[in-house]
Amino acid sequence: MASKAGTTPRSGIRTTGWIALLLIFLGVAPFRIAVAAEAEASPPKKVYIFSAPACIYCYVAKKTFDKYGIPYEEFDISTSEAARNYFIKLGGQGTPLLIVNGKRMQGFDEQRFWALYGPPPSRPAEVSETDRKAGNDQPK
Repeated sequence: MASKAGTTPRSGIRTTGWIALLLIFLGVAPFRIAVAAEAEASPPKKVYIFSAPACIYCYVAKKTFDKYGIPYEEFDISTSEAARNYFIKLGGQGTPLLIVNGKRMQGFDEQRFWALYGPPPSRPAEVSETDRKAGNDQPK
């Protein structure tokens, strides 16, 4: 088999192999692979809120979730007997009672929430869905 001047059939393979080894040595390729694997392996974050209509802290919590695009499931203990029974079973003392990634949080404090949930998304929405529903469509 004839080869082109100055090349062997394997030289392309060797060059690619050396580049791959160099990237691995420099830490570029493993970092990207590790980040991609971590993103695929991390379970979805879950937020549940036991609330009541007149609870201002419930409103603030839901507004924060909407502002950052955090999906949550709400259980109104004033209208649902099942929600109220489960709230009592969880030892709820008042609203809101949050379950964040399987951990219980009584009341709402944004710093405590981020400690349980993880770092906040870098860019919040201009107008939260809670404000939009209430007719407060102006960005703050």
